[in-house]
Amino acid sequence: MKCKTMFTSLLILSLIVNGYTQSLDKGKLDQLFNRLAEKNKAMGTLLINKEGQALYGRSIGYGYINGTEKSH
Repeated sequence: MKCKTMFTSLLILSLIVNGYTQSLDKGKLDQLFNRLAEKNKAMGTLLINKEGQALYGRSIGYGYINGTEKSH
C-alpha cells in the first residue's frame, strides 16, 4: 500500500513540476528513482510528455513476479 501511495505521489509531483517549470531536472528525478530502486521501495514506469514529445522516461522494479521468482 505504501508503494502505491508513494508512486502516485511521485506521479502527481512530476506532473506538477512539468506544468510549472520551463525545464525538467532529469538529474534530480534520476537520483530519486535510483534511491527508490536501491531500497526496493517502488515499482513502475514514469513517462513525462509535453506536446507529444517524451521528455523523461524511467522504469524501476521488477517486470515480472511469479511467486518467489522475480526478473527485470
